[in-house]
Amino acid sequence: KDARTDNMMWGMAASPLAYEHKVIVTPGGPDGRHVAAYDCQTGEIIWFGGNHRAGYSAPRVEVVDGIPQILVFGGDGLSGFDPDTGQELWFVEWPTNEQINVAQPILYRGEAILIGSGYGRGSALFEIVRSDGTWKLNPQPRWKSLHLKLKFNGAVLKGDFVYGLDEGILTCLDMRTGKRQWKRGRYGYGQLLLVGDLLLVQAENGEVVLVEASPKRPRELARFQAIEGKTWNHPVLCRGRLLVRNADEAACYDLRSPQAD
Repeated sequence: KDARTDNMMWGMAASPLAYEHKVIVTPGGPDGRHVAAYDCQTGEIIWFGGNHRAGYSAPRVEVVDGIPQILVFGGDGLSGFDPDTGQELWFVEWPTNEQINVAQPILYRGEAILIGSGYGRGSALFEIVRSDGTWKLNPQPRWKSLHLKLKFNGAVLKGDFVYGLDEGILTCLDMRTGKRQWKRGRYGYGQLLLVGDLLLVQAENGEVVLVEASPKRPRELARFQAIEGKTWNHPVLCRGRLLVRNADEAACYDLRSPQAD
């Protein structure tokens, strides 16, 4: 409702996060305006936080040591914010080509965070440290890997293994060591969902593929052409119905068994 509010809304690429009574967005910028929280009911600004470049990764909430944090993977690195005050609790630098960081971070065992980028950057697992009530992120990662370059495709975690599209090729890494388990299956710059013991892959060509989520080998179980054309959008699975879309069309498929209501 004022110039400051209007300016904050320009240029955002990441999806907003609805958390409690707030909508949290990441316009990026100096003077403590990297992240902004708005009141869901009134649209009034509750707080600003951070001083970093905007990224393409949507903010997410993770509970670390029993305390919620907002993880923001910006254009120049990863931050943790207090959701009530907007205070930046920690930051780790992670620069990439053109400041393009897209894939959401993944919390591992409540004590480490995986981030990954494309453009030859790869992935790394950083340890979260809390000492005397102060949060820190160890600037030296437990491991780095060039075998999981998440250009703009989020990965999924199952147990001690992470699955993602390494520049379009389905890949499995051991989260404990960063060692690659396997790399197979060209699906382009699509997206993944973890559904029980299955990976639901929305391929770039519009196909939907089911792959067994196993660190031993990638066994493809089924596939069908869901929509036509280049598809970079994330699928949604709700009550047994799969929703997919791209710039030209959208579709909904009922994946429930015939006996389901």
